[in-house]
Amino acid sequence: MTRQQESAAHELSTAAAPTVAARRKTAVQRKQRLDRIEDAMTHLNRIINGRAADRVRMERSGIPISKPLMMMLRALYEHGPMTVGELGELNHMDKGYVSRSWRSLRAGGFISASESDDQRTTTLQLTPAGRDVYRRWRRANATIVGQALHEWNDDDLESLVTHLERLLRSFAQTPRDDDT
Repeated sequence: MTRQQESAAHELSTAAAPTVAARRKTAVQRKQRLDRIEDAMTHLNRIINGRAADRVRMERSGIPISKPLMMMLRALYEHGPMTVGELGELNHMDKGYVSRSWRSLRAGGFISASESDDQRTTTLQLTPAGRDVYRRWRRANATIVGQALHEWNDDDLESLVTHLERLLRSFAQTPRDDDT
């Protein structure tokens, strides 16, 4: 063992374990950071999902459809035809809301519906107009994101993507109350 290695090993062996006060301070700092993260996520969610953002998306896309209705179109776009119940479950929406809402989307020509032989379930799917509307809405949304992040350099954007994807994975692994 070299003199440097011996010195490093000696420092490690003689280093004092963190004191109770130091551990408490670290725990308090972590809680404060988690509180700041939760506050930031809540605020960002309010901005992104608020009525003002909804109006901007509708104006820029030329599509007078609110975000909750657009989320229904998105689910059909990404997952294909599904029943009303599956659509509500996927979007974490009340079954009554979904039942009322899909009818307005059908009236607008954005989705089609077919009932099962026993008329107990209704299967919904996007029409070509629904696919077009969803794509226009996504382009408008991507433009808004681009404008909000226009001052960020490529390294900052890559870091944000990496951290957001990690955050999504962490939340996807977090057990929910209804999973117990």
